[in-house]
Amino acid sequence: MLYEFKAALHDYLGALNAQQAEVRTLEALIDFNRRNADREMPRLGQEILEMAVAKGPLSEKPYLDAVANLRKLVEFEGLDALFRNLRVDVLVAPGTGPASLIDTILGDRNDTGGSTLGSAAAIAGYPSITLPIGVVKEMPVGMTVVAPRYAEDRLLRIAARFEREGRLRVPSRFARS
Repeated sequence: MLYEFKAALHDYLGALNAQQAEVRTLEALIDFNRRNADREMPRLGQEILEMAVAKGPLSEKPYLDAVANLRKLVEFEGLDALFRNLRVDVLVAPGTGPASLIDTILGDRNDTGGSTLGSAAAIAGYPSITLPIGVVKEMPVGMTVVAPRYAEDRLLRIAARFEREGRLRVPSRFARS
């Protein structure tokens, strides 16, 4: 992810003109944030930017190896295998649970429960959508629906049908009173 984030941010910043942005490289952005830390980073840092800038180009061997490994895992042992073996149109799983509050002291937490199907789909290049299914402690929760690669039309039709038919109901013990 950091390799691709760096490349995409580099392309985006490089396409801006001087009137659109003072900074035009990731390195310049990091430097700008450091010089203006009180204003730009009063509570949170730029750790992701700094980790990304340390990565090489998309032609670097560690990145190419990771992509090849991901492709193998996805196509032979992962989501492709599930779709092929189960013969289903979509996979459905709980979302990641209610959003957590931003903790400026301890940082982001990943303890909200739920599945990682949406993350796996995104990393592997599968279309996915999260549909709202209710509220827990005044925070929205959803379900994630994933389709095979290049089946966005199928995904959207199925998601629309879920919403249209009103089949998305939260059990009363979880529903907001």
